[in-house]
Amino acid sequence: MRDANIRSRARPFMHEMMAFICHPHLCRLKLEPAWTLLVNIREATVGVPRWWQRRKNYLTKNAPHIVELTDVITHNPHVMEWITSPTCFVSPAYWPEFMAGSFQWGLIPTPYEYGATHFGHHVPYRTTDGSYYDYLYLRMYCYGMKISTMAAHTAVPEARVEEGMRRAMMRMHDYSVYTVWATGTNFRKAAFLPQMWHVCGNSTAERGKFIRMLQKNIFAFPLQALDAWTRSPLILSYLIHHTPKQPRTGLYAFDRRLGDSRHVQKRPQKPAEQQPGGETEDELQPGS
Repeated sequence: MRDANIRSRARPFMHEMMAFICHPHLCRLKLEPAWTLLVNIREATVGVPRWWQRRKNYLTKNAPHIVELTDVITHNPHVMEWITSPTCFVSPAYWPEFMAGSFQWGLIPTPYEYGATHFGHHVPYRTTDGSYYDYLYLRMYCYGMKISTMAAHTAVPEARVEEGMRRAMMRMHDYSVYTVWATGTNFRKAAFLPQMWHVCGNSTAERGKFIRMLQKNIFAFPLQALDAWTRSPLILSYLIHHTPKQPRTGLYAFDRRLGDSRHVQKRPQKPAEQQPGGETEDELQPGS
């Protein structure tokens, strides 16, 4: 049972995103078909930004479940407002003011860093939790959906969305690996305190494997693997204040589909196939 729960939380966020935008309907699309469906909807409406990944079509467009799902999405005005907006899959530059106080130890990843990173099973929610929408609100904000749109889509007050986002961010620190990731420590350059070796074996092979995982795939650690680090004021202070830093994305698994509004510029987008007059709008594009 425990392994099944971990797998349910370890899926790429695209699955949870599709479940959210199809609310309250059920969506079981796999990753690439889900992305292709979103791209197809954009192509038929406002056009596709050039930086969006466009590979082979994974959809059988006339399949009954695809037709039904497309109909559900395109007839939802709140979802379509997001899909056709310039901020769709573009993270905001900053967190809203109400998020102040929800970041522990002053560790504040940007919305892009948080939204793009694959946390694997290091998410303190399961899809069966009633509070799982707190996590989805937080992630969807990072994917450019307005708080007012999320509230209207799920039929809750905006204050409920804001409270959920705050709770979700605070709960992320329930798992020590997230906290260590949030310190932005560059483990390729950082020196190890003697006390830090206590969480792994004593052999050279075990320590080498431990270091490689820190450098390449930190969210592959078991949930409690680095608890001793975050419980130690000495180690935690060292990681936060005295280690060389690195970007929180790029080295670990992250979503290349998400754009960062801090590094975007206006460029023309690909025209939609049936756009009146052949006119195109400017779209936010990642800068070079």
